[in-house]
Order: sequence, then structure tokens, then C-alpha cells
Amino acid sequence: MGKRLSFPTRSLGSNPLSPNPLEISRWISERIGREGDLTSFLLEQGIQLQNKAGIIMPCAGGMHYRDRWKAAFTGLTEKVITGELGVSHQDIRRDAEDLAHIRDDLWISVPAPHLLAFEDRYYGDSEDADHAVFSVYKTLMREQRDTGIRGHVLICETVLKDELEFLAGKKTFFFSHDLNVKTLGTVLEYQQTVALNPGQIRLITDLMEEYEIHSIVLLDPDEQDLRQVLQIRDPDQIVCGGYCRSSCEEYWKNLVEKSSILK
Repeated sequence: MGKRLSFPTRSLGSNPLSPNPLEISRWISERIGREGDLTSFLLEQGIQLQNKAGIIMPCAGGMHYRDRWKAAFTGLTEKVITGELGVSHQDIRRDAEDLAHIRDDLWISVPAPHLLAFEDRYYGDSEDADHAVFSVYKTLMREQRDTGIRGHVLICETVLKDELEFLAGKKTFFFSHDLNVKTLGTVLEYQQTVALNPGQIRLITDLMEEYEIHSIVLLDPDEQDLRQVLQIRDPDQIVCGGYCRSSCEEYWKNLVEKSSILK
């Protein structure tokens, strides 16, 4: 039998199913004397399932973290900016502290600013309002990193250059499911690692001479997908990635099982 070629695995977050009430009850009993809510449970469960499956680069959160993240903004009335934006970081910091006790090298996934869809009735200028939102993002991400979080994944529905320009960095990873050559090129202007589904591999080949590409996070690959990307990248430049939308225990287990192929 030939040797196996194994690739590291990376989580970009999850949208978990509704939790089992018995699991929540058990979790509450274990947290006597500590604050927590359903969001806390979902964050911790997400990491525990990834740990159990053996994910190398875990990531808590996802789109389900939107309400907690939004609640950390002050100066809002519902989704409307009605005053100077600021930060109320107690819950955000507590989340980071709790998660850092479970694992010390994890990321947290949050929706990118445009997905919060704030309406401005205070700044009177879209650029000023956007930059105020971006500034709060920087503050919140720094607060969690100072508590032990390694970095943040920003989930995008649309790739926006202003967001990348203001927020991109070594500890911030922009992730969009819907990329084309133009938007992928925009992402590559600011980060050298990108997440692609197998159908998008052909996009990267059109841009390899124009942009520096450090590595590819290939989403939910099978063996054929991995062999295809090996034609354009070295093995140490390939990561098997995933974003769970269903039964996460089985999902992460399957991702790990498919992260190696025979040479």
C-alpha cells in the first residue's frame, strides 16, 4: 500500500442546528457560578465538536454569532445608527475568555460589516458611517485577540474593497462562498490565502501570475478535487477547509477523513 498524503484541516465556522435541550441542561449544570446563554453554548459546542473530530485549525462562531456581535455596538436603535458608534464589550470578551480556556489557538467567525446592514441616521455620510462601523470591528476583534483568540474570519456575501482595505491583516481572514475572477482578484490584493470550493479552482489559475498566493483552503474536497489542486499548488500550500451548515459532529468527522489521499 502506498503512503498517504495528508493535508491540514481548517474550520471557517458553522451554522449549527437547533441544540438538544438535554445537552443545554447538562451544559448549564456544569457552568454553575458562571454567566452564559444560548450563544455561549453554541460557541463552545462548535469548538468541542471540532476538537473531537481532530480539526487542526478550529474556528468558533459563524453567522449565528451575528446578534451577539451586533449587540456589542452602542449608538444603535435596532439596526439604525442613531448616535456615535461605540463598544460594549463585556459579552464579547467573556466569549473569548471561555473559548480560550477550551483551546488556545482558535479563530472566531463573524459576519462582515455589510451583513449587519446598518442604516445610518447619524453620520449623514456613507463613508463616515462605514468607517465608524469598521473602527468598532477593529476594537472588538482586538478585544478578543487580547483575551487569547488567534484571529477572526469575516464571512462575506459581497466582497467590498473598503472592508478589505480597512480590516484585512494577518489575523483577519475574509471568506466568501460566492467568488468570481474579479472578486477573487480583489481578495488577493489584501490576503495571500483564499478559500475556494472545488468549482472555483479554475478561477485561481487565471490569477496565479498576477497575485502572490501563499495557500488555498479547499472547501469540502474529495480525492479528485485534491488531486486537481495539486496540479497547481504544492502539498504544503493546500488546506482542507469547511463551514458546517448541518449536523456538525458528522460534518467535521467527514472533513478529517477526506483530508488525506494515497500518493
